[in-house]
Amino acid sequence: MNHHITSFFDYDETSPSCLRWNDSATGEGKGSAERKGGTVAGSLNHIGWHLQVTVDGVRERTSASRVVWELHNRTIPPKHYVVFKNGDVSDCRISNLLCVDHSTLQHLKMWRTGKSYVKQAPSGRFWTMLRPHGYIGMYGTHEEAHDAYRHVLSTILEPLGLDPYP
Repeated sequence: MNHHITSFFDYDETSPSCLRWNDSATGEGKGSAERKGGTVAGSLNHIGWHLQVTVDGVRERTSASRVVWELHNRTIPPKHYVVFKNGDVSDCRISNLLCVDHSTLQHLKMWRTGKSYVKQAPSGRFWTMLRPHGYIGMYGTHEEAHDAYRHVLSTILEPLGLDPYP
């Protein structure tokens, strides 16, 4: 993201998007009426709050969650994603945001859906694995394998402040 974009916003948890346009965002032209200093920034759709800003004649769209993260943490590392701890894409409070790598993002998706990677072996027993950890073990029942998967997953989620057993 163009780091100049963050200079147009102020963080404010009383705003539905947690962002307000600041005085540097005012101007003339299409849409400028919504961009008066102190007004709510962004529009909400099914995938969260989005913002559109024109910087040096170039229009850019980004998510409010990314702007909030960068306002507080300066940058998002390459191949990292800003995600919502509680799964609510309309909740852009900084306390609800995490910056995770692709592997952790995949684990979060599995955790939120309640799924695990459990396969049945030809022997009738069940095995499970978790990337990048690899093979976890072989178990007598699907439930035992699922529980083992969730236990290993908890070692990833707990340091992020997430309850692996909601």
